[in-house]
Amino acid sequence: MKNPRRAYFFPPFGSPFHPPAGRIEERPYFPGTKGTVALKYIKSVFFFVNIILLASSAVARAAPGCTSDGLVCMEAITATGARGVDLWLESKRPGAITITLEQTAENLSPATDVPLEINLTGPKRQLVAELRALHADVSWKHSFRFHCMSGNKFAVPDMEYVYGIPFAPGQPVRVSQGFHGRFSHSDLGNMYAVDFDVPENTPVYAAREGIVIELEQAFTTGGPAEPLENANAVRIQHSDGTIGEYGHLRFNGAAVKVGQVIRKGDLVAYSGNTGRSTGPHLHFDVHVPMSGQISKSIPIQFYVGETVAKILEEGSRYQRPALELPTNNRMPASAVSVSSR
Repeated sequence: MKNPRRAYFFPPFGSPFHPPAGRIEERPYFPGTKGTVALKYIKSVFFFVNIILLASSAVARAAPGCTSDGLVCMEAITATGARGVDLWLESKRPGAITITLEQTAENLSPATDVPLEINLTGPKRQLVAELRALHADVSWKHSFRFHCMSGNKFAVPDMEYVYGIPFAPGQPVRVSQGFHGRFSHSDLGNMYAVDFDVPENTPVYAAREGIVIELEQAFTTGGPAEPLENANAVRIQHSDGTIGEYGHLRFNGAAVKVGQVIRKGDLVAYSGNTGRSTGPHLHFDVHVPMSGQISKSIPIQFYVGETVAKILEEGSRYQRPALELPTNNRMPASAVSVSSR
């Protein structure tokens, strides 16, 4: 289910455009002229604006470029005396994010030809780049775009953790696609995902405890031709920094809010059929970001009653036991481990 919805470019300064989730837009920052601020390549027509700005020593700001949920924003602020630009990153998400920042610049230092990787645990506002004019008597220009993914790229997954089947206890559910599924689980971000064949509006419960860091629930349609990014989802950050994703939810299908602390087994959402999908189902995976653009899913194991299933086989049915593991989400040494496909 991984998709390009986390790549954010922004429209021109002053535009009323608000990017929908998953779409790619562009937004250049305004340039400076001879160390002063010039909005949108201002030349002689608006020369008096520069005079006013110099006289007042005002600090110019571009409207912040934000992710579609408005919780992660990058803002460009002209440095004091208009000698360059400062980039500030603010995250209102309660967990970690990974950002890939791409910039283009003329007459600014340091060089911006190499993308900048940023890790930030919010809520927090942080200065992430300071660029200064190389030559005071030459115009400078700057633009940026950033890609954002929830999670910390340096997270170390707890590979011993035993996940719960994300449905009500005693409810058998069929696995329609498992690890390395040929239909859509062959890429890095999905190779360890599991699709559960359930009707729309099926209650979905947390497979692991954590904190809700991101959700999407505005999409209404689904089908094989729908864009990848148009799938509703809830994302929960776990204690080891990994992200659990519950995808293809119904419209307004989230039963939680960003920032909410979730226990294993809590109701988090209702299943649906949004985004690129061949039928109603729940997509579940656990992943870590490799950058602000790419994630990597990790293999996980499930408690299925008396055993731990290392792999949920396609076509097989599984159910969540009435009683959860009594050993801190670790399987007792005496229990059987099922690892065959």
